[in-house]
Amino acid sequence: MLNKDAVLSALGGVKYPGFEKDIVTFGFVKNIDISDNNVYIEAEIVSSSKEIGDELKGSITKVISAIGARRCH
Repeated sequence: MLNKDAVLSALGGVKYPGFEKDIVTFGFVKNIDISDNNVYIEAEIVSSSKEIGDELKGSITKVISAIGARRCH
């Protein structure tokens, strides 16, 4: 079932590039909203590197899709 706990658990698998910790542990996930199997995630990415931001967005989309979300925003 797609719920906030499932989303947080999935996001726990997204490591911040160059670190061993995940984005949830770092406190980067600010808000999660789920509506009709669409997941809206507000995350604070603390890097000036566009590549790191793009890598994190791709990783987030991948893990959220794997748990059954139709779309991840």
